[in-house]
Amino acid sequence: MTNIHIVDANVILRYLLADHAVHHQKAKAFLNEVREGSSAAFFPETVIAECVYVMQRIYQIPRAEIAEKLSGLLSFRGVEGHEPLLQVRALQLYAERNLSFVDALIAVTAKENHWSIQTFDQDLIKWAND
Repeated sequence: MTNIHIVDANVILRYLLADHAVHHQKAKAFLNEVREGSSAAFFPETVIAECVYVMQRIYQIPRAEIAEKLSGLLSFRGVEGHEPLLQVRALQLYAERNLSFVDALIAVTAKENHWSIQTFDQDLIKWAND
């Protein structure tokens, strides 16, 4: 059985932002192994959501850039789980529309599974009815 590492937001953020030299190098070494497929990693939806929030609110990175960086990470060869494809589609929707990442994730999950959405969020309702 493959040893799968659950990756937390700090590792992803230090890798993408390179704002802490020591942590960036450690994250880079590990995630390069994930990129090549010699290590396996699982990125929970909550971790990706936290990364989106921090990059947007704290670092004020544009939505399209956030989506591009995180989608690239989710495409690494060693990424495990059923969520990466939904997360990438949610990141694309997040970049294109004025939806939060969490709402975008709800929207693509509902569409993927042919489920309805129960919400009071008018933007999410509009998108779901498109």
